Amino acid sequence: MAATAILNKSHRVFDAIDEDGNGVIAADDFERIAERLIRSFDETSPAAAKVRGTYTKCWQRLAELADSDGDGQVTRQEFETVFAGAQQNRFMQVIDEALDAEFDLADTDGDGGLDRDEVARMLTAYGVPQSELNQAIAGLDQDGDGRVSRAEYRTAMREYYLSDDPAAPSTPIFGRVRG
Repeated sequence: MAATAILNKSHRVFDAIDEDGNGVIAADDFERIAERLIRSFDETSPAAAKVRGTYTKCWQRLAELADSDGDGQVTRQEFETVFAGAQQNRFMQVIDEALDAEFDLADTDGDGGLDRDEVARMLTAYGVPQSELNQAIAGLDQDGDGRVSRAEYRTAMREYYLSDDPAAPSTPIFGRVRG
């Protein structure tokens, strides 16, 4: 069952990244999801450029780890393998950079924390359905104070990527995990 939780979360993330729905992930999928996130906030901020850069790094690292045939695309199966080994293959190092960039972009008032609106805008850009938004926000706001600190964001997201516990508080971050 533990392996199933990781597998199901990998499917949810794959579907969110596969922007064009063609069943594979490529560099342009990362570009489109970065632009969708950036459009939800300030497209001209330095944080927007940082998001673009870190998403490019994420794609490059993913391709390095998963694109076994060198065709410039990552299949669902290839992605599952990288997702399941994210800690061991150091994919999380690149993800951590992206998390910081996302946080900086979403922190529109620069107060060092994300309020409910900022979190909701970010999660909506990732395709979390409106009906699942409250649960997703709660997955990030793990202390329930109505704000998400940088440390809380990083901890919750790392738990999402690395935890094999299907009942972990972070599980609904990207919407309900089906499986």
